[in-house]
Amino acid sequence: MPFRLVGKVQDRALCLVLRPGRNLLGSAVDCTLRVEHPTVSRHHAELFVDGDAVDVKDLGSRNGTFLKDRRVPRGRPAEGEVISFGRVQLVLEKVARADESLVTGESDGSRPEESRTAELKPSALGLQDVSHFALEHLPVLVRGLANGADLPQMAKAAGAALFHALPVLEVQVLRRDGSGTDVLFEARRGGGPAMEGVEGVEVRAAERGILLRAVFLTVGGARVLRPLVEAVAALISLARGR
Repeated sequence: MPFRLVGKVQDRALCLVLRPGRNLLGSAVDCTLRVEHPTVSRHHAELFVDGDAVDVKDLGSRNGTFLKDRRVPRGRPAEGEVISFGRVQLVLEKVARADESLVTGESDGSRPEESRTAELKPSALGLQDVSHFALEHLPVLVRGLANGADLPQMAKAAGAALFHALPVLEVQVLRRDGSGTDVLFEARRGGGPAMEGVEGVEVRAAERGILLRAVFLTVGGARVLRPLVEAVAALISLARGR
């Protein structure tokens, strides 16, 4: 299964699709993964994809390559981890091959752009994610609701499902009533401090005292997947013990 790096560069949504073997990242035109930013060196780093693993190696860049807020000469980032190339922060994601063609424009068999760089399209951001959520997670949530799951159980299950199935940076489920606000579920990518500087795009869905927050990396992801977030908030609100 291929990987991609997603993020923002100067307010532009960016997706870099990694292929098996060596991928050269930098600002130069000969880079297979081109990132045009003042803090990204011409030949900044290389990423080597071997099966389900990705290794990153800094190529002596001026502004460094960072994992978990630490400048590293090389390392193996986990899926969902933030990799910083200079001041550009990108999240490593796995992507299904069916979704890859939507990002790179290779569905017609034509040769992709040398940089393998594209702005994230709504279809690429949402189609695979919605299918995965609907087929893998939604049946479990509905069965839990039918079996009488209480509010904390539903909030935890639904929040975790969104966090693992969608391209989000953060998910939070809150309960608001006359006595205050309770956090029922909370999860963030990158171990907290690693996400500093990654602004994200927030989607809020409120339903009968339940507030569901999901922070997406891109505007496209937030726009396409908002209805799903709203539906999950409604599902949580149906749990007993509200």
